[in-house]
Amino acid sequence: MKKAKFWFRASLIVSSMLVVFGAYFILIYGSLMDGLVHIGLGLIVGIDSWVKLFKKK
Repeated sequence: MKKAKFWFRASLIVSSMLVVFGAYFILIYGSLMDGLVHIGLGLIVGIDSWVKLFKKK
C-alpha cells in the first residue's frame, strides 16, 4: 500500500513539473513546440492520478 501511495504522489509531482517546465519553455524561450511536448507529456503521465485526486475530494 505504501508503494502505491508513493507512486501516486510521484506521478502528481512529475506531471505538474513537466507542465510547468513546458510553460517555462513557451514563455521564456518562445519555443512553442518544445513547450507543448512537455505539457503533453505531463498530461499523459499524470492524467490518471489527477482524476483520482479530484474524485476523492
